[in-house]
Order: sequence, then structure tokens, then C-alpha cells
Amino acid sequence: MFLIVPTRGSHLLELRWKQPLREDEVHALAENVLDEYPTVAKQSLRALVRLALTPQAWSRAASKARALLPKAANYDDGTYADILAASCRIPDGSLKDTLIDLLDGPLDGRPRRALLAALAREREPRILRHLFHELEHELATRRMAAARDLSAFPNVDSSILLKHLARENDATARFWIALALAVGGNAAPLLMFFQESRPERWYVWGDVIADDDTERFILHERKQLLTEEVRRALGSVKLQRSDPAESLLRELRLPAMTAGTEIKAKLADDVPHTASDGIARYAEAEEAERVVSRWILSMPDWEHDPQLLHERNLNFSQVDPRLRGRAVSGLFAHQFAYLRSKPSREPFAYGNEIDGFVADGGQTMFILVGRIIDHAVGIDVELLFRLYCEEVQKHVYTEAQLPAAAAYTSPREVLVATREALVSTDPELRRLAAEFIELARRNVGLGIPTWGGGGPPPDIPSTTNATEESGTDVLLYQAKLLVPAVVTRNERIRITIDLKRLADENADIRLNSVSPGWDTLTVDVSIVSTGITFASKDDEGTIALHCDGSSTPFEVEGLIDPGDDEKLLTIVALFSFRGRNCGWARAKVPIVGADLQPDETQHAGHVAIALEAKVPPLTLRLVRGDVEHMYGFNISVPEELRHILGMPDCLHGHCRLPQGELDHILEVLDHIAHVPNPDQARATLHGLGDLIYDLLPPAFHQAYCAIRRRSNDMFAIQFVSDDPGFPWELARPRFDGRRTNIICETHPVARWHAYRDDLVHKRLAKNGAILTVAPSYLGKRALPRAQEESAWLVETLGAQRLAPVSREAFLASLGPTADALSVLHVAAHGHFDRGRPLLSKLDFGDEYVNTAEIRGEHKEALRTAIVILNVCDAGASSQNLGGAVVSFLDAFIEQGAAAVIGPLWSVDDGSAMRLLKSCLPRILRGTSVAEALRDARYADDGSIDPLAFVLCGDVTGAFE
Repeated sequence: MFLIVPTRGSHLLELRWKQPLREDEVHALAENVLDEYPTVAKQSLRALVRLALTPQAWSRAASKARALLPKAANYDDGTYADILAASCRIPDGSLKDTLIDLLDGPLDGRPRRALLAALAREREPRILRHLFHELEHELATRRMAAARDLSAFPNVDSSILLKHLARENDATARFWIALALAVGGNAAPLLMFFQESRPERWYVWGDVIADDDTERFILHERKQLLTEEVRRALGSVKLQRSDPAESLLRELRLPAMTAGTEIKAKLADDVPHTASDGIARYAEAEEAERVVSRWILSMPDWEHDPQLLHERNLNFSQVDPRLRGRAVSGLFAHQFAYLRSKPSREPFAYGNEIDGFVADGGQTMFILVGRIIDHAVGIDVELLFRLYCEEVQKHVYTEAQLPAAAAYTSPREVLVATREALVSTDPELRRLAAEFIELARRNVGLGIPTWGGGGPPPDIPSTTNATEESGTDVLLYQAKLLVPAVVTRNERIRITIDLKRLADENADIRLNSVSPGWDTLTVDVSIVSTGITFASKDDEGTIALHCDGSSTPFEVEGLIDPGDDEKLLTIVALFSFRGRNCGWARAKVPIVGADLQPDETQHAGHVAIALEAKVPPLTLRLVRGDVEHMYGFNISVPEELRHILGMPDCLHGHCRLPQGELDHILEVLDHIAHVPNPDQARATLHGLGDLIYDLLPPAFHQAYCAIRRRSNDMFAIQFVSDDPGFPWELARPRFDGRRTNIICETHPVARWHAYRDDLVHKRLAKNGAILTVAPSYLGKRALPRAQEESAWLVETLGAQRLAPVSREAFLASLGPTADALSVLHVAAHGHFDRGRPLLSKLDFGDEYVNTAEIRGEHKEALRTAIVILNVCDAGASSQNLGGAVVSFLDAFIEQGAAAVIGPLWSVDDGSAMRLLKSCLPRILRGTSVAEALRDARYADDGSIDPLAFVLCGDVTGAFE
């Protein structure tokens, strides 16, 4: 029987697995729900509904289940029963109605019993009449099953239950009816049941429970419904160990606290540790690291290593989690190599002389893996799954420990590891992939099993409740940094970072209505500050956001250690959700002795969490500090990439970006537009790219190379900075000792301004027309290709042309009463004024529009649009008015645009036209803007002009 013994890190594991998965992340698994093979369809649905999903993903699951049900009615009873039970977990009201309607039809036998049990687990009140009817059945097993299901409901009519209890003779049915009454608050019948005489042997379950339920697990669920008073009353009942009901009582009762237990535990915690104790623990930690390192490189001593761990209390918790993760993977690899090479397979297996099968003896791996796996990172899930497939196909060892080890990673890592199998042409591989995912989820928090007898682990309860409320996939929070009003050098201070829901139009939306099935979100936070020293890894953590609106803040202590000239301490908190940038907050605190007053307005920021938004493989955030030329940085990557080989241990810190370097870069960009020789211009750009890449933090170099080795050279990169003057898109990476192409030639790349918190709101949507704006110029100022470009948009893509082009007409076409646009295209002369960026101009001939005017009034027409500026220097930017970013790009973003494309320098109008023709049709067909722009840079062989165009927006953004 499987014991429910939570591991030390079970709470953190549960939180990790409760983070909702997007539709694209579970797409392959969801598609297999309608697989032509019934076993694949069943297993895929069982796995899918046990994961936490976003609203769109749940909607996909509901549609798949709804389409599967008619087909499943023709499957065998066991498969149909499992599909019905799994469908009950989907939080969709209409699907639940369909399932309940089946109970009024000819549904019978195992499918009916499974459906009733599953709906009871969901506490669906509409099935109570069916359960009461089942209590009248002539078969005791049917009455027992109905009583067991009724015990899940706290408010059942006790008078009806008492009548049935009075005439019930079957011991198991009597127990469940009595337990149902106790759940409702009447404990007397249950206390009387334990005093009754009963058969020496009786079956608690019969044949009415699906194979994923166990006695202990269902009782574990039910005892959560009992009051403490009832459980204490049960604790006073004494039964012999030979009594068949003793195990039931032991699970339900609340043990009496032994006098002095709490005091003894407190005294034990307070025992002082001597210096010799510290030396001994250090030596044990060193020995633990040697043992772990040995398991990575070579096969363990299967006979003596378990004995060593049994005799020695080695401190594995102090060993690097990445080493322990590699050791977990290594132990399983070594084990299977040993099993293949040894005919007897000892000490893992033994032969049964009666029927000849080979059973496992997994106690060895339980000891070795179980001691090092808590908080281990970088476990090779792909390896575990390959071994799982090998094991199932040729059974020599329990497969239970492999998905149990995978449960210590994250759902995203497990899905990535099984992705190829999910789309395989082999139905058995598809089934095994879904089975592995389900078992991993069911093992979360339970630790590593021993030899795995008694079937699979207990099933997790479903917390999904169907709701008719309209949800949202964006949650808005205000970030709070609680720090002292002033600080003193060498003082230790406590920093508390918390998130509170904003009092806006979404304030009444509960997390459970946003994405049913989970109750807690975790947001990662890291602190960057040049004036505080933290203990290793203490400057990063998580904030837990609960469905009732409360939160668990991140708290940390640090030592004030500023530079001699610093008078103001700047603390920046950077937030990310599942590897995606979601906001930041800054606090500025005067240092004692400085003639400065505290500024409370600097102690807050905004965080926006997008549940459905895709996560770029690599995000770099840079924020300016108060120390000259110093920037704080943070690197975010998805969960499945966080611990890959080569990824730096610390992904945040500080870097130096001297203003002189930026000035030099801008001078080169101004010069490069006038270099007539394309080869010379490209060589100049390559030299500049080398310099720009070297300015990036070394941790970014390491992360970039690690991801490139792991995946491919096409992954997307998001830059987020409060100083957009640095053209990171032009960096030229060094990979495996050699320089590569300019980064925007190889990767989809986008920039965003760090002070903005609305990136997650920006969604491209085809909500309106394409508007093209192409002024006519006379003489040498004429742009013939711009006119051709505009005409092509009209003829090929059905664009509307602004005519005549004037300042008034242009602003009116974007104003509050204007029709929505999908694309705004401007092909015109422009001038960016670095000294007075607010007065930079879009030149319409006799008139112009400056950036201040564009920012001046909200342009509702642009709310879901992309703006393409084939305008010289439109991508250039500067800072003004307290550090706010000023540029054409930001002006349109400020006024609602979801994405803006523009060049960093003056470009040829022919090159601009060719780039537009290459990328815009693909963007409209759904290719991400960054990917289409990257590919379009190859349309002009030799010219560097396509490299001038930069994207301001979400690097994963695409038209929905």
C-alpha cells in the first residue's frame, strides 16, 4: 500500500506543479485525447486533466473530452469508465451537464460507478439523488460504493443516512454511512461502529473502486472534512491491531499529544552547537560532496553505499543542488547499466521460484536517491523517460521510481522531455509519454517509493470547479518594497517585497475564476543593489499569491555596504513569472549623513502577470542604478532551461556600461549610414557588434551559449532596459571560441523599456484595417519607393491610403473616434533630435508631427495594432524629463500600439520597401513579428539597411 509521506520540499514541489500551463505547452498531449487508439486517448486525457492549466488550455481540454465521449461509449467498460472519471476533472459547466445527463440514461456497470465516484469527488450536488437510489441496491458492493461517495459531502440529509444505517447489515457499507454522518457533524454512529463486532476479515473496497484509489488515500481525503472534535473523539477509541477496522481508525483519528512533547522538541532545537560539532558537520558535508561526485562519474557500490548512508548522517543538503541533480540522473543510468549486465540483477531483483517472474527490490535506490533528491536541480528527465520506456517494454525493475524522480522537476520539464514521444508515430510511445506525465504528477510531494508494490501512487484530488464567470489571463498587482526610511553604513536591514492586487476593474476577479484548478501563483523576484551585500542566493526568492487575495511575501536581510561616495541606496526588485518578465519596483533610501529626505513614492512598482503569454528562451533586463555607469541586470529563462549544462548559477548582478561607450556607438551608427561600400559598412558593423557584445554581462554570455548548445541558434531573445540607447540587437556573439553573425540576423529579437509594466497587455489582433501613410515630396526629397510601397499595400493587402496626408488627418485617423487598425504603415522622411527628442519629427512635407504630439492623446485605433515606420532614424531613442524614454517607437507604444518597427539609422527607401514586402504578409498570417523581421533581413543581399530595423514589443508577439 502506498503511504502518504510528504517530503521536506513537498510544499515547494506542489507550488511548482500548480503553476498553470499554456495551451501551446500541452498541445501535443491534448491532441492525443482524440487518438485512434483507445488506450492512448484514455491515458492522454488522464494526464491532461491532472495538470494545472490556463483558461484557454482548459477550454481545449473540454472540447477534446466532449468530442471523445461519443467514441468512448463504444470502448470496453474499463476504458470508458476511466475516460468518464477523467472528464469530470475539467472545469467546464456544459461538459459537466453532459456527464450528469448520462446518469439518467442507460449507463450502467463499471462506467456508471466510476462516473458517480468521480462526480462525488468533485462534490457535485446533482448526483445525490442517484447516490441515495444506489443505497437501495441489492448488492452490498453497490451500497458500499454509494455510501463511500456520500461521505464526500458535508451537508447530506442525516435523517436519510440514519434510516439506511439502521437497516444496513454489511460492515463496509455501515462504516461509510457512519463516516458520512461524521463528516456532517454527527460522530456518534462512527464511534458506535468501531465498538461493534465485525467479521474477522472483510473487504473494504470490493470491485467498485478504480485502480488509482487506495483505502488510505480516500480516508486521508475524508479526514480533512472531519472536525477536530470528532477526530479527538476517535482518538479515544482503542482497537486491537488484529481488528480489521484498526487501520481505518488509525488514519482518521487525531492522536493525543504526549505531555511535554512540544517542550522537549523546543529544548532539542535550542541545544547549543559546539565548535567541534561545527567541524564534524563540515567534514560530513565534504564527504557527502565526494560521495555525490563519485555517483556522477561511476557506478556506486550497490552493497556498501546504502549501508554507509544508513550508518552515517551525511549532510547532503549542503551539496550543490546541481551536483545532486546530476547524481540522481547518474544513479538511474548506472542502475540500468548494471541491470543489463548482471544476469541475476542483484541487489535490485530476485526470481520468484513459483511462477518465475522477476520482481524489483528498489529499497537500494530508495535509500540512495531519496537522500539526495530534495531540492536537487538539473535532473535529466529525458534520461528518466527513456529508461521508463525501456523498463515497461522489458520489465526487470519497478518503473515507479522513475516518474517519482521526475516529479522533483517541473511540469514544463516533463512535457519537454516527452514531447517527441507524444508526437511519435508509435502509439505505444504516445501512451507511455502520457502515462509518465500522469505518474509524475501523482508522485509530487510523496518522495521516492521503495519497491512500489500495491499499484500506482494515490491520485491527487481535483480542485477544479466549473464556473460561469468570465475569466482574465492578466492579473495586475502593485509591488511593495518595505525598507527602512534611512539606513546606516554597516547596518543589517530587513527587506520585505510583496504584491497586492490593484484596486481596478479587475480587482474582484478571483484567481480561481482566472484559471480553475489551482490556488497559488508563484512570482520569482531578485534584488539588485550596488550598496547591499547578501549571503549567497539570499537575494532571490519567490512571492506566493493565493486565491483569496492574500500573499506570502519574500523577506531577506542584507548588510549596508555602499561605496564611499554613495549618498542614496537604490534597491531594485525584478519580477518574473515562469521565466517571463512581469515588472519591477524601485526603492531609494538615503544613507545617514547625506542631506536627503526619504521619498516614499519610490517604494512601489507595478507587476502584470500574463497567464497565456509565451516565455522567451532568454530575457535580459537592465536597470540603471544611482552609481554612475552601473546597471543592475537580471536574466530570465524558462523552467526547463534554468539548470541546463553551462547555465550560470547566478542570473543577476551588476555590470558597467560607461556613457562614453554609448556615445561612441551612436557616433558609429551615424557614420555607418553614409559608408558607400557595403562590405566596408558590414565590416564596421561587425566590429561594433563585437564591442556591444563585450559590454553585456558575462552571465548573459554564459546563458546565451548554454541555450544555443541545448536548442538551436534560432531562439528568441527579449531585451528590457531603461536605457534603450544601447542597440543590443547589433551585438555579435562569441560562440565556441568564434564570432557569429549579428544577433538580430540569427535570432528573433525585440526590445522593451523597463519602466513600462504593460508589455503583457500588448496583444496584436486583426481588429481593423491596414492604413498606409506616404506623403509626396518634390524634387530631390522625393521617395519614389515609398509611393510604390504604399501602392503595393493597397493593391496586394487591401490597405486604405490616407489622403491627403496632413498633420490633422494623421492625428484624426488615430484619435478616440477613429476606427481600429491592425497595421499603421508610415513611409516618410523623419528627423530624430537627440538633444530635444520630444521635438523629433515625422515630416509630411509642408507639415510635421512631433513625438510630443504623438504621445499627447491616446490613440485608441492603435490598441492592438503594429506600427511600421519606414522613416529614417525612427528607431533611435534618447532620454528626457526625469529619465523617461523618448523616441518614435515609445511614443506609439505609449499611445496604445502593441508593437512598433523602425530603423536605427537612415536607410534607403528601396531597402525599406523590400523588407516590408518580405515580412508583413508573414506577420499577417500569424508568424511572430520578431521572426518575420529576422528572416526579412536576408532579403537584401549585401546591404546592412535591413539590420537597422528594430522591434519594440513582445518578442513572442504575433497576430491572434
